[in-house]
Amino acid sequence: MTLEEAKLRADYRFFTDEIEDYIEEIRENHLEGFNKHDSGASGIAVMELGPVDIEVNLHSAAQVIEDAAETDKTPILSYFNCTVYKRTTDASYWKSDDYLDAEVKVDWFSDDWRDILEQDMLKKLCQYVDEKGFSFDAKTAVNNK
Repeated sequence: MTLEEAKLRADYRFFTDEIEDYIEEIRENHLEGFNKHDSGASGIAVMELGPVDIEVNLHSAAQVIEDAAETDKTPILSYFNCTVYKRTTDASYWKSDDYLDAEVKVDWFSDDWRDILEQDMLKKLCQYVDEKGFSFDAKTAVNNK
């Protein structure tokens, strides 16, 4: 699916509000408040399409790399997926699936980093849906394989 096709769908949503709070620290390669025993920041950018989503989570190296120094505040960005397990007329109920084994590939210094992130997230979301055998058109994440 192309980004243009995705954007035509009523169930397509893309949010970057929270990641904007961290963009300067990501560019500086240093997360000021991300100490070893903190939890990081989850869902700082989100793309929803049908019954699946992909989210950007942000941690410092000290938080997620076993042998990293406690003071290593290098940003580590990762993708995480969720699926809809129930839809009602009022809401969708999401459940966590797992981290996606895929690198976040974005030039954070580019003026159009949001567009690059959106493209990268859609590409990785499509890979996830294909690998899991899900469908963007189902009401819930179902395995079609």
